[in-house]
Parts: sequence; C-alpha cells; structure tokens
Amino acid sequence: MKSKKRFPTSRVGEDEKYFCLECKKQQDISKVDEDKWTCLDCNEKIIIFSDITNSYIIRIYAANVKWSNRIFNYSEGKWVEVLGASEYEYDDDFVYLGLKEHGGHITEWDDLVDCYISFTTDWSEMELFEE
Repeated sequence: MKSKKRFPTSRVGEDEKYFCLECKKQQDISKVDEDKWTCLDCNEKIIIFSDITNSYIIRIYAANVKWSNRIFNYSEGKWVEVLGASEYEYDDDFVYLGLKEHGGHITEWDDLVDCYISFTTDWSEMELFEE
C-alpha cells in the first residue's frame, strides 16, 4: 500500500551533522544505525543538526510521535505541532497524526519523522570534527 503522506517528514542529507551525547563526540554517518538513528558505539539516540531546519532534531518512527512534539514539514519548510497521534482506524499499518493548522496526516508507522529537540550539553567536552 502506498503512503498517504501529505508532505515529507524526514530527509537524510549532506546538510546534517550527527552527535552522540553519551560518547561525547560528533559521529560520521558510518557510526550511525540509519534504521533506528542510534549510535553504533553505545546504542543511544543520535542528535542531528540540520542546516535545512537550522536546529537540532531527533529522527524517530511515526509510531513514537507524541502529543506536543514538533515535526518538520519539508514541503513548507516549517515546524508543525502535533496535537495527537493514534493508530489509523482503517489500516493498522498506518498512524494518524493530528497536526495544528494541517488537519490529519496519515503515514506508515515505521516512516521516519524529524522532531525538534531541545537539550543542554557542555560542548567543550564534545569531540568535534575539524571544519
């Protein structure tokens, strides 16, 4: 069955940097499990800086999106607030996301969604790539 998505909610690209807060270092994409978006060294969630969103994001499955998350709408280039999430009543392979100012968004439960994340870390302790 084809996805019923109204707009793309995740995009992997060269305009991203990957960080593991547990390992305290920037990771190359080869050190990232791209199915779960976790660090291959410690299995913790990878924090992504995206030049497109100009913010830090986590990439999660649509089934894990919760009320009050903000997801990125790549078609419009803006953040959208999630008002609710539930199994789609007509097909259990899909998740229904209620979105502020967008109505419903239906997507497969294992589609990736880029969510805004706010966090604090001591960047002086982080091992970063040289630019």
